[in-house]
Amino acid sequence: MALPRPNFRQEIIQIAMDFPGSGFVAPVASSGTITCVTNANMADTDYITIGDGLSPALLYEYDKSANGVTATRINWAAGASTAADVAATLKTAINANQPGIDVTDNLDGTLTLAHKWPGSGGNVTITE
Repeated sequence: MALPRPNFRQEIIQIAMDFPGSGFVAPVASSGTITCVTNANMADTDYITIGDGLSPALLYEYDKSANGVTATRINWAAGASTAADVAATLKTAINANQPGIDVTDNLDGTLTLAHKWPGSGGNVTITE
């Protein structure tokens, strides 16, 4: 009895592993950077929209006055002061709501976002 032949995708992966010079390039995950500013430079109700290309985009609203946010938006940053604090609170909010995105806090007021799955599916513009 003959063994079943592997499907086409398995054959491509095998060739790429056996012949690294074959020109096969593994897809990379989409990534981007967010630069935050200090609390003094933010207004209550400022918001940022972040999508992962798989689920609906989410709106994160800056709650400077700690008085709540617009319905359907995610509360972010009440009590932050420096740009690094604002970034840290945004990271916490993203991590809690978008498990498909890895967030790195660069500790200087910037965040690096990377999609957890390779390919162009996560190429979604971050808007403010």
